Amino acid sequence: MKIIRIILLAMLISFGLNTMAQVAVNTDGSDPDVSSVLHVKGNSTKKHIVIEPGATGGVGVGITIPNTFLHINSGSSQDPFRVQINGFSKLFTLNNGGTGIGNFTETLPPNGLYVYGSVGIGINSPPTSAKLEISSTSQGFLPPRMSNEQMNAIASPATGLMVYNTGLNSPMFYDGSVWKKMYNSNGESSGPISYGGQTYETVIIGSQIWMAENLNIGTMIGAWSLQTNNGIIEKYCYNSDESYCDTYGGLYQWNEMMQYVTTEGAQGICPDGWHLPTDDEWKTLEMELGMSQSEADGYGFRGTDEGERMKSTSGWANDGNGTNCSSFNGLPGGELEFPETFLIFDIGCWSTTSKFTSSRVWTRRLEYSSDQVKRYDETEDDGFSIRCLKN
Repeated sequence: MKIIRIILLAMLISFGLNTMAQVAVNTDGSDPDVSSVLHVKGNSTKKHIVIEPGATGGVGVGITIPNTFLHINSGSSQDPFRVQINGFSKLFTLNNGGTGIGNFTETLPPNGLYVYGSVGIGINSPPTSAKLEISSTSQGFLPPRMSNEQMNAIASPATGLMVYNTGLNSPMFYDGSVWKKMYNSNGESSGPISYGGQTYETVIIGSQIWMAENLNIGTMIGAWSLQTNNGIIEKYCYNSDESYCDTYGGLYQWNEMMQYVTTEGAQGICPDGWHLPTDDEWKTLEMELGMSQSEADGYGFRGTDEGERMKSTSGWANDGNGTNCSSFNGLPGGELEFPETFLIFDIGCWSTTSKFTSSRVWTRRLEYSSDQVKRYDETEDDGFSIRCLKN
């Protein structure tokens, strides 16, 4: 039976005859698949089909006179040529000589598809200066989408790697050391401001504009005295030395910084057009730098390297300096544990306007030994550094 089928197929091919029946070519005598016109079946020792085109000929699909070894012509009224490979562990390398996708080489790369030259999607002739051009007026480019945890789990990310972070709702790129949001203004100054005879640098971080320096306003008093509602802005300086306030800013008790109101986000001792940040506004800053909402809502040290991004590149003890890629420029201004106990050179502490309890407030803390940001509560009588946020 198999000899007859092979002879019949050869006759049909030789004389150009048409057949309405199904044809099977195999070595086991099995019938063709009912869904096929031609069913070619090999085995462990026999190849399926071997085609050896001549010097001037080839195999044509959709064309009667092929002018290459393999010439596929989809026709002007048909769908573009498509190739689908399922279950293939390695893809082909394409070598086009720089003018378009061309010949398959015999190399099978272990990690993906290699294309040499320029590739165009939606365009016939991509410029030679571009490896890839995508042209469309109705569709966009969709990068890989992943959570913050998945993004940070990428091993050895390449400089310039881009993803869309679903937790932060933002495209991100890796700058060679940290992941950053793709905002042109991130880390840029919005211009210095003058207040109380001093000039303060500012920084744009996401949708917020922060002072890039700790506030230093008011008259220094001794660390053993409470700051009071006497019409004078009062501050503490480390070791009661004014020069420390010049570098690290003043330290303020909660009621003094609030100017004796309890409204969240009050202006307090900040200049006009600025206010003291709330706990939620600090969370906004932290999430801009990489935290998820659940991390920002946590207690204690949270996140990954947001603290390192906020710390200045010098001034921290025991090599605890940060990258300051956010330009927040966090300094170890310390804390006054009232009365008279100063903590400095290893921590930076900032108060919010948000109450934790009736006598305790939400605060933030950076430490030389941690890359994270600590969210915790402290008594309102302790002295903290202050950052102002633009309205």
